[in-house]
Amino acid sequence: MCVDFQPAYSAGYDYDDALQSVANYLNNFNGKALIFYNGEDVGVEDTLDEVEEHYYEHGLDLETSISADLKFVEKGYAFLRGWMDNNIEDWMIIKVFRYMYNNRLYDSRDIEEDQLKAILGDGNREVNINDDLIYTMTTDNIYCAPWFEPNDLKRYTPALMGGGGRDECLREIELMMNAFNFKYKRVANWLYG
Repeated sequence: MCVDFQPAYSAGYDYDDALQSVANYLNNFNGKALIFYNGEDVGVEDTLDEVEEHYYEHGLDLETSISADLKFVEKGYAFLRGWMDNNIEDWMIIKVFRYMYNNRLYDSRDIEEDQLKAILGDGNREVNINDDLIYTMTTDNIYCAPWFEPNDLKRYTPALMGGGGRDECLREIELMMNAFNFKYKRVANWLYG
């Protein structure tokens, strides 16, 4: 799984080396690869054709891309970042995200405060659900990405992962993987930024 290798982010630290490493790997890979990018729907001007061309410019062989199972997906932007940026703990994000998916909710602000407390309550750990935390969770939101379907991710597991925003965009995909216990491993030389 590759996240945010695209022209709009190509100025990132170690970007070229990371994408060339990914392209070299894909050139010798005969499995399925899921390639996420931000596109026009979220205000990034990169089109699917431009993202694909960008991979070729960084070493992806055209023959590989024709014969391999490479799926490019416009992933949207910052669906979990509202809570991530406010230092909400990962396990809380995962628990609420899983609840939202199972209950067909798309915006965490649709969860009542009492229900949010019940979701986060856990007999196995001390949970400090104070007013500041609840305020943050009910004013900022997380949402289920419109494209998200766990079985779509499961087909690509166990996964090797890399890309940009190790604590932002890449981390969002990892949290979604964690929410459904899908196995993955970050590849150090596929990271940039």
